[in-house]
Amino acid sequence: MSVAAPALAPTGTPARPVVSRPPGSRPRWLAAVMNRFVVNAVLVLAVLYTFLPVTWLLFAATKDRQDLVRTSGFWFGTVRIAENIQATFAFEDGIIWRWLLNSAVYAIGGAALAAFIALLGGYAFDKFTFPGKNKLFGLVLTATMIPATVLAMPTYLLASEVGATNTYSVIIVVSVFASLPFGLYMGRVFSSTHVPNEIVEAARVDGASEFMIFLRVALPMMRSPYLTLFLLTFNGIWNDFYTPLLMLSDHMLYPLSLGIYGWFKEATAHPGLYPMVMVGSVISLIPVVALFLSLQKYWKSGLTTGALK
Repeated sequence: MSVAAPALAPTGTPARPVVSRPPGSRPRWLAAVMNRFVVNAVLVLAVLYTFLPVTWLLFAATKDRQDLVRTSGFWFGTVRIAENIQATFAFEDGIIWRWLLNSAVYAIGGAALAAFIALLGGYAFDKFTFPGKNKLFGLVLTATMIPATVLAMPTYLLASEVGATNTYSVIIVVSVFASLPFGLYMGRVFSSTHVPNEIVEAARVDGASEFMIFLRVALPMMRSPYLTLFLLTFNGIWNDFYTPLLMLSDHMLYPLSLGIYGWFKEATAHPGLYPMVMVGSVISLIPVVALFLSLQKYWKSGLTTGALK
């Protein structure tokens, strides 16, 4: 029985078999283009969602009270940015300066302490072995799923019981403990990726105490993680509104976010406050944006820690 030879292409090589696509299927290049289009469209929507309110706020900060109502939200009216800034910083004897200082104390103090405690606890979870370690860390992970608003009222009642309300320390302490569960988790990840066990063992052989090993050896190696946790916690405390609202009644202790909210409530009776509310809101954005831009090389490297190992 003879077998038919395969058909030859003009060059003398066997012709490639023709693969037919199922009906309704798309070419690979079209699928790739569609996927890229969908991804880019989602990113564009996310950028618009983020920047449209900020853009509206920047335009609003340049207008007077009448132009806020009668002009487009995304275009200029009568530009009065200098007058608005001057009025904002002069109102009530420049109380906005006090609110800015309060926000800086709360955010810098709380973020620095929270990042240090988180890395210290994460280092202990990573490098030490003790009874109930895994169960305790599981409890930490469980705590990350508890909403902060659930704990707000019990925290206020405890602070009121010991007479700690209307103090700088209560905002810092509450902010530190609120960020601690997530910080401990990230601290353990950072410790395992930045601090080799061999270096810790070598320091122990040299006779260094455990706390000095952390302070002099481990912590300098986790500089980028420390700044990452500092920035994340700073952002949360700086923009926190609910905790100061519960804990503070003295307006001289208000952070900037709560002070601007007070102006906004008064603006219903005194509409001239609306331009100052807009300027104050823009001012509240500047420290966070400046800090993230100036330290971006540290938090970028910190956030990618653990992606590859």
